[in-house]
Amino acid sequence: MEWRSLADNWVLQPRNPKAVVHFLGGAFVGAAPHVAYDALLTSLAEAGYLVITTPFFTSPQHGQIADGVATTFRNGLVALAVEGLPMFGMGHSLGCKLHLLNSCRECAVGVGVRTGNVLMAYSNASFGGDFSELVPVEFEPSPAETEALIDRDYSLERTLLVKFERDEIDDIAALRRQLGRKFGDSLDYRVLAGDHGTCAGGRYPLGTSREFSPVDAIGQFLYQSLTRENQQLQTVVSRWINQQT
Repeated sequence: MEWRSLADNWVLQPRNPKAVVHFLGGAFVGAAPHVAYDALLTSLAEAGYLVITTPFFTSPQHGQIADGVATTFRNGLVALAVEGLPMFGMGHSLGCKLHLLNSCRECAVGVGVRTGNVLMAYSNASFGGDFSELVPVEFEPSPAETEALIDRDYSLERTLLVKFERDEIDDIAALRRQLGRKFGDSLDYRVLAGDHGTCAGGRYPLGTSREFSPVDAIGQFLYQSLTRENQQLQTVVSRWINQQT
């Protein structure tokens, strides 16, 4: 199964898909999500989900980015002529905030095809790490404005929050408290091994025409060791989406 470009999205399309997964990556790596998150997204496609990922360029204008990815995604759906399939938003870091902003808009007007969201290592503001402390940045909407929008408009009870044990820069604890007040015990929350970058990762580059050398054997072993946490994430996300459909 290979990625293909469609209406400014990147798409992995299995035969007879059972749901659509719209993925948005984190700051900066979100410009090439089909590369940066290839292993995770390919696993979902192999499990029978139509994966559409929308690239974006990072800026402090998160509302504008959210508008742009929503329009690009809709164009992709039209080009694919996908009708009647459940649709899940799936985001990492800043991508979570973009999905939350668009979900709030959809919920506020009662229009949208979204069934639920998977939000991993949620970030409400920063570009990551201590960058925003060194270079003060005003985000739009601000963290406080985003929280207010979620309080007022977010109504998707089918939401999975994923926290990584060694992630020290996410904002998911605050989001869990906020959504917990809305949805109580029905909110799904998982803590997995890993750090802020666990979602990302590609596939070890072995082609059928290449000779398998001792160096490849070592590389594949290291790759499998480094991606074990990513593989656990793949299993958890795939099973959760399957339960919702």
